[in-house]
Amino acid sequence: MKFRSLSIFSGVLIVLAVGVFGLNRWGGGSSSEVRTGKSVMGTADVSQATKIQIQSHEGMVTLVQVTDNQWTVLEQNGFSASPQKIKALLVKLNTEKIAHLTTDKKEKLAGLNVLTAEENGGKWEKGKTGYRIRFLDAQDKSLFDMVIGRDRGGERNVGFGGTYIRFVGEEITYLIKDTVLVDYRPEDWIDKEIFDEVADKVLKSIRIRKPGKKEMVFSREKPEAKWTLAGMPPERLKQTEIKSLANLIGGMDLSKIAPADKPAAELGRKRMGQVNFEFFDQRKFTLEIGDRKAKDDYRYFTIKANLDPSVSDQKLKARVTAFNERFQNQIIGIYDWDGSKLLQERKEFLAEQKEVKKTGAKNNAAKSGAAKKKS
Repeated sequence: MKFRSLSIFSGVLIVLAVGVFGLNRWGGGSSSEVRTGKSVMGTADVSQATKIQIQSHEGMVTLVQVTDNQWTVLEQNGFSASPQKIKALLVKLNTEKIAHLTTDKKEKLAGLNVLTAEENGGKWEKGKTGYRIRFLDAQDKSLFDMVIGRDRGGERNVGFGGTYIRFVGEEITYLIKDTVLVDYRPEDWIDKEIFDEVADKVLKSIRIRKPGKKEMVFSREKPEAKWTLAGMPPERLKQTEIKSLANLIGGMDLSKIAPADKPAAELGRKRMGQVNFEFFDQRKFTLEIGDRKAKDDYRYFTIKANLDPSVSDQKLKARVTAFNERFQNQIIGIYDWDGSKLLQERKEFLAEQKEVKKTGAKNNAAKSGAAKKKS
């Protein structure tokens, strides 16, 4: 299992630079001849965009640019946005072609799900209003504004293909040949990546601490070496069990960020456990994990990186700084993740080790007996 990489958002708006000719809005025309065959984004210049809004009856997503190379998700406590997802949206809008004009009749807009909330009496409504995508500059001036409606298949899901779209401020509805899928949940837009290292190759030690309980420290001298538990020789340990703990750390795929004002008890964080782990490159991390899942089946934790003051490697220092800038003040949720395994007590772990060995011995004896009987 791999840790995921800490991606740097860089230049995803470059894909929109090709063919952009200022802030023109389709040459002032609105006929099918003007837009047909052109990309959805057309000549709209969004290079100055500092905010992207995606809104529908299912909620709001607000992507905010905080630096030239970084965007965040406002509704996820300002957590870093996924550069890949933003790039995919931009590429889609800039490459998807308009097939033809569908209608210019205002009374048909609701049936095609291309109304805005303002045009629908100020409310978002399933079956009438669509997914509105807006690009705004630093002064909240609109640079691009469109609504994605329903698929051409309609309610009976007849497979004709294509999606209806409309540009806000116009009554004309167009059809594009492909389906545009837009994630409407803020948590779907966060950058879920943490590390890009393979857990079983980079972990040097794992320390499990639980209040009032004896801590457990697993360690090894090099990646190829067997894991040891303080006070016990390696041959008495089931190595696969320790590797499973490492994989739990490596399998921390972020699902969402908890609201900053959410009570600790509601997040399963009334009582806490701590897991410290170290890489062979001397980076160290601290996990503060709630001792139970929350009611939503998420396990919530915080994470922080550090280096020994004696480390002089500037690249490592920069990585630790960037890591902490990204995760500081964030409570991270992972869906249906067995974090309790990382908080097990020493007594419990050793009991499981004995049970595994006992079961293994019984299985070996049974196999041996069966072989003798057969012979």
